[in-house]
Amino acid sequence: MIVFDLCCTQGHRFEGWFGSSDDFSNQSASGLVTCPQCGTSAVGKAPMAPAVPAKSNRARQVSAPSGQPTTAVSNANMSPQVMQAMQALAKAQADALKNSTWVGDKFAERSRAMHYGEA
Repeated sequence: MIVFDLCCTQGHRFEGWFGSSDDFSNQSASGLVTCPQCGTSAVGKAPMAPAVPAKSNRARQVSAPSGQPTTAVSNANMSPQVMQAMQALAKAQADALKNSTWVGDKFAERSRAMHYGEA
């Protein structure tokens, strides 16, 4: 399957899935490809940016929610503050597990029983 970004003469953009480029051409020539918004069959391929993967041996640049660039997570030593936070999180998880009961595959049934006051 191949995905094409398509555009009609009214400027509506949408995507279509085809078996091949020839399938798109044949269906388009037969009037089978229509715009889902306005119904016109005057549809063509819209410009697309190619998906080019990064080299596997390079660190990937990602953006933080603030928009500032940052590097991907690595196995470098953690700062003392991060280590302290991770230890506090691990302790909180261990404390939560002390008071929990493993119900296995009966989780949904046990939850409903508790919700309805049956348990």
